[in-house]
Amino acid sequence: TWEWGGTNWTLRTPANNPTARDSHAMVFDSARGKVVVFGGNSGGDETWEWDGTNWEQRAQASNPSSREYHAMAYDGVLEKVILFGGFGASYKQDTWEWDGGSTSQAGQIIQAPFDEAGVSATPTLKSVICAFNSGGVGYPSGVATNGVDLKVWDEGMWKIFATNNSPPGSPSLVSWTTTDPQVISRLFFGDQQTLNFAVTPVAPNGTGTGEISTDYAEVTVKYRLP
Repeated sequence: TWEWGGTNWTLRTPANNPTARDSHAMVFDSARGKVVVFGGNSGGDETWEWDGTNWEQRAQASNPSSREYHAMAYDGVLEKVILFGGFGASYKQDTWEWDGGSTSQAGQIIQAPFDEAGVSATPTLKSVICAFNSGGVGYPSGVATNGVDLKVWDEGMWKIFATNNSPPGSPSLVSWTTTDPQVISRLFFGDQQTLNFAVTPVAPNGTGTGEISTDYAEVTVKYRLP
């Protein structure tokens, strides 16, 4: 694994590496800040991600079949990696989307573009508060379990920051707040400085049927002008 810094190449020595291969495809997922590699000769149906420090193999219940000479591109509107075609025993004409892992995706999302607040000066962000009045039910291991997970889009992935145990018919408050400036700076990303929060049933998407309801959601950002 080599990195180009604009002037020189640097050989990296990560703890984990994909196996040696050729004819694979690689693309940059700008929403999550990771390089995605799939397949190739001897690469099978493996999906690997590079985060700038290490490679991580991502295992999913549903994968494209083993192939080489396929094409991948990043769709900035869908925020997904698109894969098409390739060759593996025969020519392929299937289309796949990679969303970073279906078990970590969001259910009901609230987005808060900070620039829409009309702040002309550069503020010092003091705190972020997110609150949902929500309930859900999921089926981990086939057993009905009430509650929702409150997730925050942080460092290129959905992270669980709070939970409750309310069913869909009786939603209750689930909230999270931070005053940590390092955390706040990670939550804002892209030109729009958009905060992203979500609730999902306690059983992650892709593990079974689930229900969720939300009758109230609010994001509050406190800041100080210079």
